Amino acid sequence: MRGSFLSFLVFFLVMMNGACAVQRPALGPVTSQAVESSHEGMRQYSRGNLQVAQAEFERALQLNRSIDNRNGVSVNLNNLGALSLRNGDPAGAMTYFDEALSIAKAMEDKASEADVLINMGAVDEMKGDFENAISRYRSAAELSSETGDLLRLRGAYGRMGRLELSRDALDEAERYLHMAYELDKKGKDEPGMAMRESDLGFLALQRDRPEEAVTLLSSALNRHQTLEESPGVSLDLQRLSRVYVSLGDLSRAEDYADRALYSHLAVENLSGAVQDLLILARIHHRKQEDGKARERLNHAKTLLQDMDREDLARRIEVTEEALK
Repeated sequence: MRGSFLSFLVFFLVMMNGACAVQRPALGPVTSQAVESSHEGMRQYSRGNLQVAQAEFERALQLNRSIDNRNGVSVNLNNLGALSLRNGDPAGAMTYFDEALSIAKAMEDKASEADVLINMGAVDEMKGDFENAISRYRSAAELSSETGDLLRLRGAYGRMGRLELSRDALDEAERYLHMAYELDKKGKDEPGMAMRESDLGFLALQRDRPEEAVTLLSSALNRHQTLEESPGVSLDLQRLSRVYVSLGDLSRAEDYADRALYSHLAVENLSGAVQDLLILARIHHRKQEDGKARERLNHAKTLLQDMDREDLARRIEVTEEALK
């Protein structure tokens, strides 16, 4: 499960906990159009409408550059980097993040600096540089702790928890995730609680506690559906499919994986869709439906053509070998 967790990690984690930041008012004049575009980009991002979100963030960036609003520019760059990461372009994301981090440091804006460091850690994870990722998350946690910024502190803890989970360091993962979850509950942060329940549910699956996993993931799914957060819904569906595979309930597992695939394709989250197709291929194989399994793999290969995701390509190869 370690590889499968890492490979779908990035598409979801850039959506939460300050990774896509809201533009704060600047001391100088800021056009209402720039603020409106930045906020509209956030709304569209949370709904999974990535192309519309990108257009709004780019418009806000152009306006903020025109009036030399460095705070707005930093936020817009960070948001565009998050979108690039969601679209499977870590190199493009890092270009945005590097400039955003430079501006945040020059302004001594620790909140923006923590946001960017968290997103940079996500890039490191995608590249497999886990030590650098955990270092960035810890730096973000230290900055947030210094300023009493509980939003970003729980975001950093959550990222560290998921990273440790991907490395099978389950004790550390559970510690960080519970620290983040307690801060979420303290702040009555529904999106945070939803994501933490999802992560803790996946952790329960890793620790062979499937009933607990179903309870936590079902609660997370309900919260994400209420919040209309499409990326969270998609991930919860995918994780529930994994739980039911482990329980041997292949019919229910297939139903959840199909729903996850539909949800991912609806918001053009191709990396998530590839994950769903790999799960479905293995389900079909276990049901002795190898023809359907190969159809799922071919679909996954087609989706992967325009993405720089060696981890997913390797997983397709492994699944193909299992079908021989």
